Amino acid sequence: MFNRKIQKIGRSSYFINLPKKWIEQFNLDRGSIIKLSISKNGSLIIEPTGEAKEENVATIHITSTISRDIISKYLLGYKTIRIVSSRGLTEDEIKIIKDTVRFLIGLEVVEEGLNEVIIQSMLDVESIHPSKLISREGIIAEGILRDSITSLVKRDINTALLASRRDEEINRFYFLLVRVLRSALQNYNIISKFNLTPLDIVDYRLAASYIESVGDCATNIARCSVEIISNNVEEDKLNTIVDIGNKIVGFYRRAITAFLDKDYKIANDIISTVKRFREEIDGELKIVDGRLFNVFSNLERITMLIVDIADLVLIP
Repeated sequence: MFNRKIQKIGRSSYFINLPKKWIEQFNLDRGSIIKLSISKNGSLIIEPTGEAKEENVATIHITSTISRDIISKYLLGYKTIRIVSSRGLTEDEIKIIKDTVRFLIGLEVVEEGLNEVIIQSMLDVESIHPSKLISREGIIAEGILRDSITSLVKRDINTALLASRRDEEINRFYFLLVRVLRSALQNYNIISKFNLTPLDIVDYRLAASYIESVGDCATNIARCSVEIISNNVEEDKLNTIVDIGNKIVGFYRRAITAFLDKDYKIANDIISTVKRFREEIDGELKIVDGRLFNVFSNLERITMLIVDIADLVLIP
């Protein structure tokens, strides 16, 4: 935050001093063109037309936490990550580095030596609108939940097993979305291109977190489904799970749509409907135990997350 006094030149001209660091960052000088706009809350926005200087390199000294360190730098938006070791990198360390790079969307190893590995991001974050990532993350979570329920209908252990292993897909898109959102907050050109406000960025981050949690719950249901199918649970209980699960899939899909479209009416309807619907799940929780309890518990948790997603639309 910079504080500046308004100065006056002549009878009708006013000026303020611009921060030198900002001028240098965007390669501006006397005579450079800048854009001025007034936001809805009355703030004056000064937008540079030059490109920011790129000094986006992180250096990591190899430790036992190398995988977490790479993920951290990725989330912070670094375009180049250098991993160095004075004693030389071991085969196991290089494997961990490459496994982590494969997990993170857009990263590639571009140089590899005895003492250094250089990783670069090949993605242009400005070309990936957060709404597309939210939509994709939402589809994956919905797919896991639907497959978990389908596996019970068909008593298909293979479908349940496949669904239980898909949580990594959601994590990859969640990490990419966090990277894009943080980059937008740090670069006004990006947030302006996305036509988003800082509050929108916060909402997207929260929505992404809620969707990731839906995926976690759906994965838990899939794991429980494997045991339920193997143990020949009563048909009526399976039918109840399937009926409730299918309704939740519908609620979830509408909540995602309401969030992306900023549809107040749908969001409000979802919240009211889901809150009433939870009474049905609460009733089942009182009469089941073991894996069935875990399934209904995760379904209840998903309904709470659906309400949280819809709530983001209602918050002014």
